[in-house]
Amino acid sequence: SDAISYSKSLCEINNKNDLYFYQLAFAHESNNDSLIALDFYEKCINLNGKNKLKALNNIGNIYLRNNKPKTSLKYFINAHKVSKNDQVILNNILLNYIKLKDEKKADEYFDICNKTNNESEGFIYNKVQYLIFKEQFEDAINLLIHHKNKIKFLVILIELYFNMGKSTEATILLNNARDLIKSDND
Repeated sequence: SDAISYSKSLCEINNKNDLYFYQLAFAHESNNDSLIALDFYEKCINLNGKNKLKALNNIGNIYLRNNKPKTSLKYFINAHKVSKNDQVILNNILLNYIKLKDEKKADEYFDICNKTNNESEGFIYNKVQYLIFKEQFEDAINLLIHHKNKIKFLVILIELYFNMGKSTEATILLNNARDLIKSDND
């Protein structure tokens, strides 16, 4: 792509600029070349510039999307060392501990995130995951119902209903969503 080509040229012109390596990595990630992106994010991190935090976060997210929460967590913890109060990083750490089923650490980071950014969509998503992890299903359902206008919350609600044996509720939601999608396409 053009973004890859331009970013690569910038890196060749100045191989000490972390932004250029970050942009090249991001272009590769956007192009579904995660392995190549990881390499350029690492180069960005090693330059220790102002884009280090974003590069650490992006690497963590690549590993998290590939179901490697232990590896992902290492990058988020390093990002947390760079910026102690970054809400995105704190939420990513929380989600990792939930995925790792580390209840003690999940509790710790849930409390931190709940105090500082409890209105963000990222935290609400993680709160739902946390409530499910803690088997507080009714609380999770209530939160999901309140946010079901967003597709990712609706999908979780439908899955949760099916997993709980509430297939009637799940089917109604699924059919309503399907009808809404059809009417939007007309």
